[in-house]
Amino acid sequence: MVIAGGQQPFVAVFDVGQGGCNALHDNQGRVIAYYDVGFPEKNVGSWPVPDTRLCLCHDPLIILSHFDLDHMQLARYQHDLYRRRWLAPQQHMGAGQVRETIARVLHHGGEFHLWVAGGGSQMHFPWGFLERCQGNNAYREGEKNNSGVAMYVCVDDNPAAAAAVLGAAAAPAANAAGVAGWGDAGR
Repeated sequence: MVIAGGQQPFVAVFDVGQGGCNALHDNQGRVIAYYDVGFPEKNVGSWPVPDTRLCLCHDPLIILSHFDLDHMQLARYQHDLYRRRWLAPQQHMGAGQVRETIARVLHHGGEFHLWVAGGGSQMHFPWGFLERCQGNNAYREGEKNNSGVAMYVCVDDNPAAAAAVLGAAAAPAANAAGVAGWGDAGR
């Protein structure tokens, strides 16, 4: 996808079948973060055609909503994802393939960070914030969807305001803020 500069930041939703995959683009059209990198786990009938390939040109941050395999499965088909920085909630990890994905991230030189803060805490970035959901018990198998991470993105209709929120230099800053000290976690 070729996009000219000066546009409004936006969120793209990929049709990956079962699972989830969303991209946060800055006002230059660069991907600065992915919210889930999912792909179908079992349901062959829901596989997307053509296969999904994500842009990793600007070293986007990978944010997992929770530890279900269909929210991280795309890394098995696009191994460059293993070399990125990942952020996920500390919770029950479920299937062995989930733990294997984390091991592959570390093996391939990526970073994997667990957000240990409890429900209701927030992590702020230049583009918006993440919030830990308040499920009953994040460490039980059935509570992953209720105790994960929600992503809130500010996309302003005013191009000048959008540029101030996600300026041309915001992509590295947004990722660095989230990794160096994990933004303003706990606010």
